[in-house]
Amino acid sequence: GAKRGRASAKLNQSISEVFEIFNVRDRQAIDVADVTVALRMLGVGLTRESFRKDVLPRYAHGIPASNTVSQPLFTSIYLDLLEADGCEDDIDGLFASVDAERSGTLSLKTLQAINADLVALGLEDREYTTEHLESMLTGAFGADQVTPGVVRRFMQVT
Repeated sequence: GAKRGRASAKLNQSISEVFEIFNVRDRQAIDVADVTVALRMLGVGLTRESFRKDVLPRYAHGIPASNTVSQPLFTSIYLDLLEADGCEDDIDGLFASVDAERSGTLSLKTLQAINADLVALGLEDREYTTEHLESMLTGAFGADQVTPGVVRRFMQVT
């Protein structure tokens, strides 16, 4: 997996950019309460309750009394979560975050935008056109719309 020293330059830049959004008053730390929102911006769908119960205890030793998280710690948490086996939840969380109409499906244009974001984050190697995505969708998956199940199957073959 992508341990801290091996994260791509693009991924490190994305982590830094999200961290800076929440780095108020230039203290080089973000509030614990903001961590789940920052993680969601990086595509990790995690509830605040799940974060406090399942994730935070593993890092408690690195969190000072000010209840803040440093950038190196935030990076560790994020990369550890990327490596964890919670991929199913991530797909559902990511899907829900981009399915604005709550229709249970995504347009090809939205899927193409997500693919472009993943390429920018260094999490996907190749940028697909909407035409290519459409031919993959109908050809490989026999589907005419994008649902969480199709996304899971797509993730398994790419």
